[in-house]
Amino acid sequence: MERRTLADLVCDGLLRRLADGLWDEGQRLPVVRQLEKEFTVSRVTILAAMKQLADEGLIAVSPRHFATVAPGAADRAARLLVASLAVPAHRRVAVLVPEAHLPPRFTFGQAIERFLAPAAADRNMTVKVVPWPASDQPRFVERLIRRGFMGALAFGLSGWLLPTVYEMRRRCFPLVVFNRRMPETDVPSVLLDERGAVRKIASALAAMGHRNMCLVYLAFDERLGEARQRADAWVGCLAEAGLLGECTMPLYYVRPRDDVDLFAPLLRLENRPTAVVFGYGYLLERFLMGRRDPGLRLPEDMSVATFDMLYRVTLPSWCPPMTALYDDPRRSIECMIEMLDRMWRGDRHPPSIRVPMDLHRTDSIGPAPH
Repeated sequence: MERRTLADLVCDGLLRRLADGLWDEGQRLPVVRQLEKEFTVSRVTILAAMKQLADEGLIAVSPRHFATVAPGAADRAARLLVASLAVPAHRRVAVLVPEAHLPPRFTFGQAIERFLAPAAADRNMTVKVVPWPASDQPRFVERLIRRGFMGALAFGLSGWLLPTVYEMRRRCFPLVVFNRRMPETDVPSVLLDERGAVRKIASALAAMGHRNMCLVYLAFDERLGEARQRADAWVGCLAEAGLLGECTMPLYYVRPRDDVDLFAPLLRLENRPTAVVFGYGYLLERFLMGRRDPGLRLPEDMSVATFDMLYRVTLPSWCPPMTALYDDPRRSIECMIEMLDRMWRGDRHPPSIRVPMDLHRTDSIGPAPH
């Protein structure tokens, strides 16, 4: 198979913009100099890409290199993109992981190996983990395109990395995000049903007689669009059950970088909660690290559960296996791959979807103490 040229990659970018309806029929494309700047390539490369589009009847080029969009160009561009998917080299997918999160935790790397790579292969794709920098993000997107990537799956998106998202949308570069929701953008995402998960654990604890419950959560959560899902749902569930007024500390906010015992004030409460749910697994880890011999029995003195215990947490000898709320990584990954495939096949703006989370019950929760 012949190696694709830089002009081929620029042509792909222009095809995506035409298919997305960025330019109307009869509208003039940006001048060559502007396209040179946007794609950071030479004039010769832009002219070669425009010639490919003209040969396909998508644009009409004047002797002065002004190009106008031909009738029916959007539909034809979409068909050409779909046809190109039969070529395996056209299916490289970048798995974007923030540099601060590398190397990935054990279970994330395991999920890529066990679920992501096979799911991608089933749809004729290959995936590669790419470090996601916070600096010079437009140039980072350009490098991805030059390396032949046709789409991206984004994990761990925060506000610092939004320029990448906006640059990809500007270039009509297919992108699917995991568990982030961005208002006023059409970037599709696979979201976790965190509200449903909160309802599961709150209902389970209430059924065991707990009335004084607490959710330990971050004072500042960087998860775009989803930051308050767990806390808001928790308060809502307590209110619906008529328990909010019985909780001495329904929400306990912490800053995990403090070098202090974050949880001593909670445990010193005269009427402390009988059930505590940790909003993140690493908050539970901090709690356990400070209590190697705590004089606290689980679940006799306090029931404990957590979200996101998908990485290795060393439990002290006094601690039973932990009740946890999990997402199904296989299902989430398969949904992301399917969504990306739909974008390539012409559904440029598929709606975001939510996938359920499961409650894994263990002996870390039990009846409320009398």
